Amino acid sequence: MNPSKIFFKIAVFWTALLLFGCAGQTASPKSAQDDVASAITPVHAGMQLYIMATCPHCAQAIKDLLPLHKKLNGALDLSIEYIGTVDENGVPDLAHGDREVSSAIIELCVANVAEQPAWLDFMGCLYEDTLWRDIPGNWKNCAEDTAVPVKDVEHCITEGGGEAELVRSIAKAAAEGIQAAPTVIIDNREFVGPLDEEFLLTHLCYFAGKESTRPTLCEDIEKPKPLHAMLLNDIRCGAECDAAREVEFIQALFPAMEILEVDYSESAGKDLFDEMVDSGAPAAVPAMYIQETIDDLGPAAMPLAQYMIEFKDGLLLPLGLEFDPSKEICDNEQDDDGNEQIDCDDPYCAAKSVCRPEISNRVDLFIMSQCPYANMVIPAVDHFLNHLRDNGSTQIAFRFQFIGSEKDGTLYSMHGKNEVDEDLRMACVQELYSVDHTFMKYMMCRAANPHNDDWQKCLTDTMSEKDVSACAEGAQGHRLVADSFQLADALNKNGSPSWLLNNKIEMNARTSSQILAAYCARNDDPACDVALKKMLIDEDVPEAGACQ
Repeated sequence: MNPSKIFFKIAVFWTALLLFGCAGQTASPKSAQDDVASAITPVHAGMQLYIMATCPHCAQAIKDLLPLHKKLNGALDLSIEYIGTVDENGVPDLAHGDREVSSAIIELCVANVAEQPAWLDFMGCLYEDTLWRDIPGNWKNCAEDTAVPVKDVEHCITEGGGEAELVRSIAKAAAEGIQAAPTVIIDNREFVGPLDEEFLLTHLCYFAGKESTRPTLCEDIEKPKPLHAMLLNDIRCGAECDAAREVEFIQALFPAMEILEVDYSESAGKDLFDEMVDSGAPAAVPAMYIQETIDDLGPAAMPLAQYMIEFKDGLLLPLGLEFDPSKEICDNEQDDDGNEQIDCDDPYCAAKSVCRPEISNRVDLFIMSQCPYANMVIPAVDHFLNHLRDNGSTQIAFRFQFIGSEKDGTLYSMHGKNEVDEDLRMACVQELYSVDHTFMKYMMCRAANPHNDDWQKCLTDTMSEKDVSACAEGAQGHRLVADSFQLADALNKNGSPSWLLNNKIEMNARTSSQILAAYCARNDDPACDVALKKMLIDEDVPEAGACQ
């Protein structure tokens, strides 16, 4: 996939997928010992670690952070919180079930009955090596080894104090909007770098806390050199090209980076864009030109390295959109590209949704055939289409479209050749057996087991394996899928599943009821007056998520 199509996904999910990815505990009340430590070493920065008690990546985060906390000798105020939910009866629920709930309650109770040094030693013992896999069964051994009063912890557990603390902790995480574990917050800002000691110390010494309270050990930590970048954008693109979220993410990842914003309307911006195009980089803004090498950026660059393009003396990072400032803008009543054709009269704009005529009763669903999110939606599509058919509708024109690319006559898709092969078969089955949406029987069968090589078993008695194979392996299938890829690209449909309603309208839906509601909001159809029956299978479809 083009890097400009997938950077936004990396930015959104970096914390969950790379920073470890799996909810926490609160620090114990300040003790007299803490006050003494604070008097000796003023608190420099505050850190909150949001975890799930039995998440392996959270265990590693604890192993990384506790030694650092000790090394800072009180200069870091560390607390731990948990991510989860609370049901209507006020009972906490964590992702990994009752065992994780019990573990979190125990850890919270230790935090409440023990001095902070003993609590942290207890946590270090609990998560040592692979011992955390036995949580909560090994907690008493760790309590005894770290001088934690076992009876007081047991009283906290049985009397409900620990559960109340867990409810409080979950509420705190929810109020902060934190869903991914582990998540690290330093001085009220999410930390998105690797949790290795050198990188963290550099961040804590120079980008967190106050200079007046900087720990002595910071004298041995080299101050990072400033990094420089140019953000190229086009003001004409408006909110659609707003890169504030991506820039915030990059600056959190590289706090020493100074970013100069330039616009395509300026000579510096136009020159930079022309250099991008001449180098073979995507002709799209927003994009960031980083004036350092990958080695200069250090370990923080790891999550973005594969999306960076060598450019000039540094790196180019596309930022997720595909707005080409050299092309016609299709709705501003100006001749932007100088070819004397304005807006929708320009051939470039013909396929764009703003220029497409609205066609009633048409629904297009853009998918990748082996994308799990797409296959979760297909049963809902089948239920929706059956509802229309069973209630007298003969109007809908529904089609699957496919997402991918074509280069030098070869088709490419995100999940490889097997996905392209299945795209070809699906497109051919849809073309050959479109009457009454007969193709849905094949689609439903394949959605249930998309990676099974025995695709032939999904053909019904009225479908010909010979005809499907001839189409999928020949020019007809190639044309169908290539045209579909081209349409998806023109409409910037790079997430699977994505919808187009009535040939031009954006639509969001995951369940049959959502599909029907969106369809009926724009179309007159007799089936819209009939309540949708409950699906025979559960509509357990995530509200978000896509293959991109």
